[in-house]
Amino acid sequence: MHDLDVLNNRGYRGKGLTELKLSCRLDTIPEEVLRLGDTLEHLDLSNTGMIDVPIQDEEGDFLLSEKWLPHLITFRIANARLSRIPVLRNLPALKHIDFSSNWIEKITRAGIPAQALTINLFKNRIKEIHPQLECKNLRALNLTGNRLEDLPDSIANLTNLVTLRLSSNRLTTLPSSLFNLSELSYLSFSDNPVCITPPATRAPIRRIPWSALTIVRTLYSDFDSTVAHAKWSHNPHFDEDVVIKLFHAHLTGTGTAANEMTLYNRAPPHEGLIVGLGKITGHPEEDIFDDAPLDAPGLYQGGIVIGYLDTDSYVRLVDFNEEMSGDCAMKILMCIAGGLAALHKDGILHGAVTADNVLVSKEMEHAVLGDFGAATMYGNKGGGQVEKFDVRAYGKLLERVRAMIGDNPEWAGTKKWLGELGTVCQGPLNGRFSFEDLRDEIEHMLGFGRMMRLPGDIAPPPAAAAAAAAASASAPEVSATPGEQISASRLLAEAMERVTREAGPLGGRV
Repeated sequence: MHDLDVLNNRGYRGKGLTELKLSCRLDTIPEEVLRLGDTLEHLDLSNTGMIDVPIQDEEGDFLLSEKWLPHLITFRIANARLSRIPVLRNLPALKHIDFSSNWIEKITRAGIPAQALTINLFKNRIKEIHPQLECKNLRALNLTGNRLEDLPDSIANLTNLVTLRLSSNRLTTLPSSLFNLSELSYLSFSDNPVCITPPATRAPIRRIPWSALTIVRTLYSDFDSTVAHAKWSHNPHFDEDVVIKLFHAHLTGTGTAANEMTLYNRAPPHEGLIVGLGKITGHPEEDIFDDAPLDAPGLYQGGIVIGYLDTDSYVRLVDFNEEMSGDCAMKILMCIAGGLAALHKDGILHGAVTADNVLVSKEMEHAVLGDFGAATMYGNKGGGQVEKFDVRAYGKLLERVRAMIGDNPEWAGTKKWLGELGTVCQGPLNGRFSFEDLRDEIEHMLGFGRMMRLPGDIAPPPAAAAAAAAASASAPEVSATPGEQISASRLLAEAMERVTREAGPLGGRV
């Protein structure tokens, strides 16, 4: 944090300052900030209550331009009172923009530099986006918590967009242009009219009294929520280990607390998912929550109870730094594919299939996917194509897991096969597998040899097919006992696997 008095007294001049952060009350950008432009790369004026940024300086030149801030890379004015995006297109180095929690009503063409990589406009009042967006380098765009009723066709120009957050707007349709964004992997659009109302659960959501929960230790806490390990006293013989999540913000960067709680508790039970066990009732701040405005900061917004995984037995995949075998990698990927297949069967888009949200057992035999903060109940919207956004994200996860497989030559075939599978998952949207296909193919690889059945009944590699026929012809006739039949089947599978390895996974076909 820097001091305004020091700034105004020219105390930072000549210091080679690359980063400046002020959080005192400001109505506009202090002129002295511009005098630091020779070195300044990161400017943060969040929480200042700033109302506006002048367009021009006294000489009629653009204020935010190469003249004054030629090296500025990151610009933040979050939680202020801006009613418009400043003119930023003349800042040649600007890549990262954060004007979240303001009063901005429109995205103008002049407000967005063509070279921008990330733009955060969460929680504004945006109703309109300029019809000719030209940010072809843009990787992440957050528009959660605005007033958008549709998106311009030019959204299709954002060909490098990977993350798009559209939750809590007024969208009545899902623009078809989204399905042309081949890089898009992390999409959320919950709490829009286009979404469906979640159907009734298989059983009523369990109500878990706060008095039955005892916090053991806090695992994580920030402005939005607190996550803690707790004991749940609901059995006279033992207390069950659980995780509780208490929400402090009605709206987060991916959606509402209410949506996350609902989808945690409505997600189908599956060994590859961390799902909700129930909703917390009787919290001490519940009465305040009922009477407070939805956007009241820091107040209790509800809580859920989630299944617990012992940190002595499970670790986040992003923190996992050991090599694994090809079989372990396949088991991890099959667990996640199975969990996602169950989610999409119920019409739920996860929206954040990343290594941060995957827990892996230390024996590397099992994995689970959690965090429904970006999840969306889409039903059958999108003609079955919405699932393919999660599939692309899964392909990126697959790449990470594949890179963790050891260099043992025994697993070279598995690594090659997974590489080809990842290419398909991240290829053109219409050619991507469904999660049911992915789960079945990986299960097939684990149980019946290293050969993949591609959609369209593509035949196995010719060499493998010939070997299988030969093995079948030479295999002993079996009819006596189930044990002998199993043994013969095992011989056939082993012969198939040997020749498939020699021919190469997929026989060179994708």
